[in-house]
Amino acid sequence: MENCIYNSIITDVGRLVRRFGTRDPLIIAEALGIDLEFRQLGNIKGMYANVLNNPFIFLNERLDDVGAKIVCAHELGHHRMQGKSVRMAQTFSDMDFVGLNNDRFEYEANLFCAELTIPDDEIEDCIYRGYTSYECARALYTDPALVALKLELLRHKGNTELNRVDYNRDFLK
Repeated sequence: MENCIYNSIITDVGRLVRRFGTRDPLIIAEALGIDLEFRQLGNIKGMYANVLNNPFIFLNERLDDVGAKIVCAHELGHHRMQGKSVRMAQTFSDMDFVGLNNDRFEYEANLFCAELTIPDDEIEDCIYRGYTSYECARALYTDPALVALKLELLRHKGNTELNRVDYNRDFLK
């Protein structure tokens, strides 16, 4: 089943990047007709909702530019992977990041986020330079957990030179 999920995400992200000529999830979401709203959401970083076949992504207005792109990519993953089956809002809080609750939908959204926001060539360059996963994350303005997920995707694509990176699933507690 995981191979099917990986294939689906890799294919979908590739199509989106080619179609829109960008990896910027904010631009892609708007181009897909998703209403993006920056709101006061308290501790919630983001939320995806599909109301009467109208998709919405709500982002916490306190997110910086990098955080907004990561959260938007995650919520875009919900839109692409679960789409119309999402009837009520799904929230993205600190506790949900990288599927801490092992929820399949959160895991898929996080894989989608990693594939969209981290280009293969950029992470491979970091790794071949000898960077740790934390150094890769810092160089690529992302989170080490997303680096670990991206490495899973690269291994699935056939890059067997990469070692598995374990990460602390409690990193946001």
